[in-house]
Amino acid sequence: MTCPVALAFKNLWLFVALPFLLSFYASLIVSRSFQFHTYRRLAWEIVSSIEHELTVGSRAFQHPWASAQLNFPTQHLRRFGHRKAAAELDAIAKEIESALENAQQRIEAGTSAVTVPRDQWGDRVIAMRPSRWAIIGPWPIRF
Repeated sequence: MTCPVALAFKNLWLFVALPFLLSFYASLIVSRSFQFHTYRRLAWEIVSSIEHELTVGSRAFQHPWASAQLNFPTQHLRRFGHRKAAAELDAIAKEIESALENAQQRIEAGTSAVTVPRDQWGDRVIAMRPSRWAIIGPWPIRF
């Protein structure tokens, strides 16, 4: 017959170590989710900084950096395993670049103002979802 004290020490990991490991894993899930939402927010801020209506002296033509700046959150999302979100940001960056080129050509041709679909790009950024496995996977996904 075993002593109850010995049995309690034998199952100590069940009462101490297991809750510690589970709380560590939960904090890992929260931090990965926070990373995704941080980079998605950064991408949304970049897209929303583009002027909706472009004219001759627009800032978008003086500093055509929006599509290049989207490269930063795209690379980080890809690095943390969110491949679909990174591919969507790549597509949005290409659309921004071509829309700005087309708008500049139209304005040089004589159009007074050109509207770009900034709100649609912002909606697409907000609609991006994290990869579930990249969030809840037990080990980090690095590419």
